[in-house]
Amino acid sequence: MTTGHATLEGLRQDLASLRTALDTEDFARAGDVLAHHDRRLREYIDTVGLQAPLQALQELLQLQHQLYGEMANAREAAATALRGLRQSGQASRSYRESAQ
Repeated sequence: MTTGHATLEGLRQDLASLRTALDTEDFARAGDVLAHHDRRLREYIDTVGLQAPLQALQELLQLQHQLYGEMANAREAAATALRGLRQSGQASRSYRESAQ
């Protein structure tokens, strides 16, 4: 992923790629896309500065917040599933110990 010339369209494409990675549960790819997006966003702001279109940046920020919320929900769902597995494993061990 080369940065080249950062554009708003490129930043939107990054977020679309991030959504795809999250939807397919490709979290390693999601991390790579997020890091790439961060570099491109910083490059864009450094290049465009105060000339950046405010409405477009607000829309981009709204998309970022939406994806952040989805990532937080996915993280919570994974944590809940892990807790369930851990409790299931503990119950299974207790059952085996009591059967002996």
